[in-house]
Amino acid sequence: MKPRHLARRLFLVAGLAALLGLPPEGLAQEPPYPGHLAWLPASSPGPGPTSLEVDPSNSEHLFAGNRFAGLSSWQLESTDGGLSWSQAAPACPTDLPCYRKFDPSHPATLYATTYDWRLFRHEGGTWRRIDVVDSASGVVSEVVIDPADSRYLYGSGVDLYRSTDRGETWSVALPWSPWSSRSSPVVDPSGSGVLLVPSSNSWGGRCSSSLLRSTDHGSTWKAVPPGPGHGIAFDPGRPGLVHSGGWTDCEADGRVWRSTDSGGSWTSVEAPPGGRRLMTVTGGGDVFVVGAEGVYRTSRDGGPWLLAAWGYPFEQVPWQLVSLDAEGRRLLLSTEKDGLYRVGDISEAAPRSALLPAVVEAIGLHGSRFTTGLSLFNAADAPTDVELVYTAASATGSSGSGTVPLTLAPRQQLLLDDATSFLRLSGLPIPPAGSGPAQVGSLGIVSRSGSENGQVAAVASIRTPSGAGHAGTPLASLPTGSLPADRLVLGSFGPREGERRNLAVVNGAAAGAISLSVCLVGTGGRRCFAEGLGPGQWTQWSDAWLGRDWQWVEVSRTAGDSPWTAYVTVVDDATNDGSVVGPVSAEAVTIPVVVEAGGFRTDLFLLNPGDAPELLQLSWMESLSSGRPRVLELEVELGPNEAREIEGVVDHLRRAGAPVGPVGTAYAGILQVWSRSGRPPLAWARTRIPAEGGGSYGVSYAAVADRDLATSEAWIAGLLPREGSRSSVAFYAPGTETLRLAWDLLPGDGEDRAPILSGTFDLAPRQWRQVLLRPDPPVTNAVLRVRKVSGRGPFGAYGVVNDGAVPGEGTGDGTWLPMVAAR
Repeated sequence: MKPRHLARRLFLVAGLAALLGLPPEGLAQEPPYPGHLAWLPASSPGPGPTSLEVDPSNSEHLFAGNRFAGLSSWQLESTDGGLSWSQAAPACPTDLPCYRKFDPSHPATLYATTYDWRLFRHEGGTWRRIDVVDSASGVVSEVVIDPADSRYLYGSGVDLYRSTDRGETWSVALPWSPWSSRSSPVVDPSGSGVLLVPSSNSWGGRCSSSLLRSTDHGSTWKAVPPGPGHGIAFDPGRPGLVHSGGWTDCEADGRVWRSTDSGGSWTSVEAPPGGRRLMTVTGGGDVFVVGAEGVYRTSRDGGPWLLAAWGYPFEQVPWQLVSLDAEGRRLLLSTEKDGLYRVGDISEAAPRSALLPAVVEAIGLHGSRFTTGLSLFNAADAPTDVELVYTAASATGSSGSGTVPLTLAPRQQLLLDDATSFLRLSGLPIPPAGSGPAQVGSLGIVSRSGSENGQVAAVASIRTPSGAGHAGTPLASLPTGSLPADRLVLGSFGPREGERRNLAVVNGAAAGAISLSVCLVGTGGRRCFAEGLGPGQWTQWSDAWLGRDWQWVEVSRTAGDSPWTAYVTVVDDATNDGSVVGPVSAEAVTIPVVVEAGGFRTDLFLLNPGDAPELLQLSWMESLSSGRPRVLELEVELGPNEAREIEGVVDHLRRAGAPVGPVGTAYAGILQVWSRSGRPPLAWARTRIPAEGGGSYGVSYAAVADRDLATSEAWIAGLLPREGSRSSVAFYAPGTETLRLAWDLLPGDGEDRAPILSGTFDLAPRQWRQVLLRPDPPVTNAVLRVRKVSGRGPFGAYGVVNDGAVPGEGTGDGTWLPMVAAR
């Protein structure tokens, strides 16, 4: 690490420790092994190579090929260890794709097997066909060359063929057998003449596996007792030592096997979690195995299995694993769909950016103080380097812009009770918000990680004392890639008597100005104005300037290409509680929850921004009172450009004749909104509860599009952030499939520890289910992972943090926690 960066990081650690009340040594300054090594996408195009071949005389020289039909152009060559690729030379010997192999004794000589199972040798600048004639077929799909003596060639075809004179003549080493299958031979590189061939036989519904072994270059064979399977690798630095995975064509037991007599006998040794069949052994004696959670390494003499690098692309089926150095720090992994991955430093990873629209420190009405609580969560299984880019808003007279670097461990959540104080302690010259201007700014989050889900997510709550506790306005970070390109439309609840509204816009880029057109639409018609925003700038207008007759707003980018966003905040004058109405996808149809329970009720805002009338079908799948979803429906007609707010959706359904049930029973479930025209409307919901002294507390959330749902896994951050609060999570299945979900509440400190709480349950189609999190003993700082165990449909999840340790305490105000890192 460069001294300047190290000094900044040590300063950050000391400042953060002071903020959290910890000694500086209480925070890990460097992640554990494997440090900052991570799996990074290599710059190879197309699907994954099914063959990787390393030049034995120069490990920087590689061939990568995919011999499947239709991929004849996918034949690549690298001369820099896989950092860059070009079309391979020489070209394949025919128009069909091929696999290339180096001759270890003559590196200038190449062998190639083509898609139609023909064998060629390249010498003197030309390809020459090699005929394998001593069998009925005479064709081979792959050639294996003895590393110690390249006179010996082995061709895998219908039979296993052998040549002792570099392919001039051939004989059958292992004849074809009905109902059997064999892998290509693995040759001992020490020159002992030992060959090992995994084999299996299937007959009558039974499958048996064995290992065939030859000690005389394939002249004679014996079967070794069952045990080792695919992924056999000889140790090039210790003759006689062989390692193997337990994956065979008959079973995948995940075991790892070891032999000290060149495969004559085997013993089972400790295996990494979910060990698979891919294995390689470096010249230095390190053993690598592809496991369920990554690529693991151990020494040739055994010992604990450790991750070789962070961020393993575990959703991909691995093809081949090779090491380009004796230390195993330069690994290449080919995968089925997404191509080639390499091990490199996390600093080489492409940055991912997100935008938290605002961080606030201000003195409000009646002397109320507003601060921003912030949760930063690294959902990746790799440490992630983060830069927090704070841009003070010139529109409010704020100052103190700057950048704060930090590193988050895998699955670590950093909870900050006061984000502005944290930035100030980290060295940014942000003045305190007292008698001077409010301190407001946008927060860019730039993260680098070797993981596919390496984007750091932020959840914030702009909080102020209120009533018996606190009120808050929640904000969540948005990946800049999801921000609008040119136009977005926002609805607006209210304003009722005793409420005020603000409209905010923010430029999400660190460089590049933009111009926006802002159009307000309501009972007074349509009126527009223009606004320019510099890099990272945030500005806001209140109803005092905008007026109170607008119902929705359309914001368009008219100049510049920087990412941007906008949102509306509805603030209760009595409680200072704020509800944020943010962007919603035009394809969003599912409101995550509509409630009438315990004093809470849900309002609905519907908007038709089009020029034609729309007839909407509202389907509420009530799940709480009966435990199973029941469908209650309502039709709503919206005219062109019409917005409509439905207060108390459940009671509205009841009064419209739907068989909801009596007032006083608790009801909850998802709501889906459809348009008869096929053009989905825009929809938002707000769930609120009356405050004792007048006003209300509540939270807003937008409808969710199918593409934003999870299909395998998702996370919820920001749970159990502090004492005096309670947290709950909810899950829903908006599709037509029954799903089984499993969830784990995990410590947010990044340590690999057992879950605090866990659960598994089934969700019927369109069912909603809530879980109140009550760990005993109580904890703070937790995250939740939810995984789909079975079922083919998507699912959604969210969390809510309420003020008050139990219902009836505090204000009951809620902070909405969207799911992050959904896959």
